[in-house]
Amino acid sequence: MILSLTFTPALESALKETGAVYEAGEAYRTEQHLKRELNTNVEPLTLVLQNEGSKINQTEVERLLSQIRAVPGVSSVVSATENPEQLSTDQQTQYSVIQLQNDLRETSAKANRAMETSIAKSTSAAIDVIDQLIQQTPPTLKAFLTGKPIVDQEIQRIGKADLSLVELRVLPLTLIALWIVFGSVIAA
Repeated sequence: MILSLTFTPALESALKETGAVYEAGEAYRTEQHLKRELNTNVEPLTLVLQNEGSKINQTEVERLLSQIRAVPGVSSVVSATENPEQLSTDQQTQYSVIQLQNDLRETSAKANRAMETSIAKSTSAAIDVIDQLIQQTPPTLKAFLTGKPIVDQEIQRIGKADLSLVELRVLPLTLIALWIVFGSVIAA
C-alpha cells in the first residue's frame, strides 16, 4: 500500500482553476478565443482606493499606480486620471483597472496548457507584488484589490491547504481500515 502511494499522483497537481465553468459552453469558448486571437485579458484586476473624510491625494495614488505599472506581468493600468468616470463625485473613492499580460498565441493544445500554467504562475506573482505595494499605502488611503484572478488565487490557496489537511487525516484511517479488512500490516 505504501509503495503504491509513491506512484499515485498528488491530487494537488490535478487542481485547476476552480471556477464553475462549463468548458464546452459558448461563454468559455468566446473567452478563450478573445485571449488567444486578440491577446486580451477579459479578467482584469480592480484596485479600489478610498480616503474617508477628504478628497483622495492624487499624488499618492499616481505614485502607487506608477509602481504597479512597473510590476512584471502588468500590461496596463487605467486610472481615474485617464478616465474621470472612475472617480466618485465626492472625490473620496476611485478605482483603477489593472490588465495583466496574457499571451496565448500558441497553436497546439499541449502548448496552450503549458502556456496557461505559465501565465497562471506569472499572474499569481504579479498579484502578490501588487498586494505588497498596496500594503505600503499610507493609513489614510484604504486600498482594496479585487477581480476574478484574486478570487481564483484565494480559492487555489484554500483548496491546497484543505487538500493537504484531508490527505493527512484520511491516509491513517485508510491504512487502519485496510489492516482491519486484511488482518495484517503487511497485507494492508
